[in-house]
Amino acid sequence: MFIIAGLGGGSGSGAAPIVADAARETGALTIGCVTIPFGSEVVRRKKATSSIKALSNKCDSVVVIDNSKLRTSSGEMPLKEGFAVVNALVGSFIKNLTETIIHPSLVNIVYSDMRSIMERGGISAIGIGEAEGEKRIEKAVDQAISTPLLDVTDLSSAYGVLIHIMGGEDLTLGEVAHAGELMLEKAPNTGRIIWGAKVDESLAGQVRVTTVLTGISDPNKLK
Repeated sequence: MFIIAGLGGGSGSGAAPIVADAARETGALTIGCVTIPFGSEVVRRKKATSSIKALSNKCDSVVVIDNSKLRTSSGEMPLKEGFAVVNALVGSFIKNLTETIIHPSLVNIVYSDMRSIMERGGISAIGIGEAEGEKRIEKAVDQAISTPLLDVTDLSSAYGVLIHIMGGEDLTLGEVAHAGELMLEKAPNTGRIIWGAKVDESLAGQVRVTTVLTGISDPNKLK
């Protein structure tokens, strides 16, 4: 079960841990996908970090998107468009992940494998990269891990890594496998790397790599 919330206010911060607790009681794999306010929103951000600590005790993994990191990925966009990018990112991540498990894809993610890295994942970060042309896989992977939407200082501390690759009809199995090899180089201390791939005709000549790094932060160290 995915629980999506914007933290820092009343509804998301209050309701998300309660919903997560109920989901865990059913035995469901419970993944939170939450956003936290800009660093300048001191009161709201403090409330959000407190909520993350509570949510991390109820969820198997909590994917945290820090609005402050939007400066890196969408800093020149109008405010509404920047937030729309985050909403689209979360939506497409969940949609693509579930479809890669449920529907036949170029490379499917097995649910049991996903559960193995998410059920003890703690705080997780998501990153996305797109590239085309020569060495497009290398470029997309580098972009995805260099601008995750949460500060990640040490990839080697990751408990697990999930990689989702999308591309046009020209996407090859060799490119997909190479993405996994590149991530193993970046996070050599984890043997828990799983990946899936899906062909999207609208991405002709392009590749899009989404990474989820699990267990990368102690919730008590979030500020």
